[in-house]
Amino acid sequence: MPGESKLLKREFQFGSTTVKIIEGNILSLGVKVNAVVSTDDNYLTMGSGVSKMLRKGAASERYVRSAQAQCPVKAGTVVVTKGYGLKDLLGADYVFHGTVIDYDTSDLLLEELVERTTANCLAQAEERGLQSILFPALAAGAGGLTKEQCARRMCSAIKAYLAQERALKEIYLILHLPPEPEDEAERNKFLSRKTANGRFILEANLVLGVPYNPVLNISQARDFFGRKDALKTLEEIVTGKKDVEGSKCHAVVLGGSAVGKWAILDQLYYQAQQPGNPLGVGRRFVKLTFGRVHTNTPQSFIYRKFLGLWPRRRRTVKLITSY
Repeated sequence: MPGESKLLKREFQFGSTTVKIIEGNILSLGVKVNAVVSTDDNYLTMGSGVSKMLRKGAASERYVRSAQAQCPVKAGTVVVTKGYGLKDLLGADYVFHGTVIDYDTSDLLLEELVERTTANCLAQAEERGLQSILFPALAAGAGGLTKEQCARRMCSAIKAYLAQERALKEIYLILHLPPEPEDEAERNKFLSRKTANGRFILEANLVLGVPYNPVLNISQARDFFGRKDALKTLEEIVTGKKDVEGSKCHAVVLGGSAVGKWAILDQLYYQAQQPGNPLGVGRRFVKLTFGRVHTNTPQSFIYRKFLGLWPRRRRTVKLITSY
């Protein structure tokens, strides 16, 4: 692509889930997915862009009737229908009709609706135990959203969803691109669209390719960098390799606001779930929330409160807390 940096990635790995950005025609991609997302208004009029293309690909009046029978819906809602003819074209058992255009209210900005709709589509896929899903660039055509805004919001929702291990294994983001034409006038349009797609890819890299940010209010155990010494010390305490003063079997993580205390504990918990990890051998890791701990609270009180919450027969577990 003209002007595209070779450093830009089109594929991102989050645990066992792969996120891929591809270009082409949504109806002739050569990939098979369990669900395809349509981008539409809250009346599902299917009048232009991706929704119109998918309607033609489904080639069934029942496709339209089954979707519109549920309308109007609140913008951001995902209406689920069968794939009909799209089953043959894309392998899609389901179409998730994402309602990103709001004809009834102005409660949310368009880009907020795009992020909410993306998250709701992923939730629908998980509820059905699907392995793969295909997204177009939501509202980046007739909706008027810029490719950068679209990428930022969609990829933010995807990254938040993939902060934990998921059953979904493949997430495709399709950017529309027709075959390269020979006609000079049409070629200029082609290059303009390809450049716009490049802006989407760049913004996606800035979201999906950036490591964990402790300021974000999400748990991203996989996107964790640094604090290796702290993690090693905690592992030694939990596994009994490190002598603890007074033979106590607990550790307290101290620190100011938004410095990554929970990030360390989430990473420790995540590591303990991995097969063969020493943290998970002969012990069971759990997460418990038992209220706010105020400054100068004695550690002995925290320990006693923890034991009161945890069943007596399982009190051999180590305590790791944060405050």
